Amino acid sequence: MTWILIACAGSAESGVGLDTATLAGGSEPLVPVAELSAEEAALAIDSAMALGVPTPLAPIDTMTALLLAGDDMCPGPGRESGGMEVIDVRGCVSGEGYWYQGVGGAWATWAEEPNSGYARTFELVFSADGTIAEPPGGASFEFGGTIEVDFDYDADGNAKLTGSVQGTYDFPAAEDAWLAAGASLGSYWSGTVGASGAYAIQLDGGFTLGGTTLDMASLSLGGACGEALSGTIAYRDHRGYWYDLAFDESTCDGCGDVRFADTEALGRACVNVAERFATPFEAVLARIEDSP
Repeated sequence: MTWILIACAGSAESGVGLDTATLAGGSEPLVPVAELSAEEAALAIDSAMALGVPTPLAPIDTMTALLLAGDDMCPGPGRESGGMEVIDVRGCVSGEGYWYQGVGGAWATWAEEPNSGYARTFELVFSADGTIAEPPGGASFEFGGTIEVDFDYDADGNAKLTGSVQGTYDFPAAEDAWLAAGASLGSYWSGTVGASGAYAIQLDGGFTLGGTTLDMASLSLGGACGEALSGTIAYRDHRGYWYDLAFDESTCDGCGDVRFADTEALGRACVNVAERFATPFEAVLARIEDSP
């Protein structure tokens, strides 16, 4: 899973985080210097993950619940199927005091027509841009993005998972900590779910939560290391440099080598965040199982 914002990485003028020996001639490339040890980088990853892993359900459920709080006049009858179309920048106010402005919709349900070659398709969709505000004194849900994740099931109950989770989402009243903190998302999902419930998922891309950005490359759960993570997860520091932790598939113990700026080996470190990926994903599977 991987989704990202890239920041500028310091300047020759400031010399912050740079190898000053390279500045003398003025013609050699500047060499960044790691500010964190391998263990400190792993701790930064763990701290960033404390807010949880963004999955499609939180913004979809928030959107549908807030739409249902309105009425047929505002945001309109489309709210019952997860949609709204309030183009006027002044928005509209429902009888209960909810304010709506924006266009789009969200749903998590079985598709009326499965994707080609499959028996059934479960869709998790969010495609909208706008704001929904609770009555005065309440919170505002600000959103703009596209989520499209499909679980394509064959006749034997085995599923193929594909999709992406993109956009920015912020709702301070959300139960999900990552949505309450606000997030910018850009991740891609793939994997399989067996009829027995066993799964293997992979995430690529990244996300920014509460000002901290993580990136994922072939980050997998249920794959080569079973219940432990494999692949790479990276933390971006305040200068825009990355600390990559590549999980060791020979030990499958949540540990691996850490590299800074793709140039400097910092040593080995461990981070135990597999459950933070598993729990929200299993909530998605539970929703599918509970859907008629």
